[in-house]
Amino acid sequence: MDIEQAMEKILELTEQNKALNEQITSLEIKAQDMSSNLEEKVGEINRLKELNMKYFQKLTMEQEIIKEEPQEEPSQIEPKSWDEFLSEW
Repeated sequence: MDIEQAMEKILELTEQNKALNEQITSLEIKAQDMSSNLEEKVGEINRLKELNMKYFQKLTMEQEIIKEEPQEEPSQIEPKSWDEFLSEW
């Protein structure tokens, strides 16, 4: 291989190296964007999880309050005849 062929090969490899470095830079930027997007989604998931827990606690407290309240039994209504009903009315 003479000097001229070696210089051409060096230029070719330099161009390939430059193209690969540009790809690497592009992929690094893409990875950073995906990472920040993922962090935003994790934050949103945590926020929704917290809201869900608060809502669950509220429902649990309401159920406990309902259980603690004395349950009134429905009063027994004695059946009346039609005549009795009309006379009371």
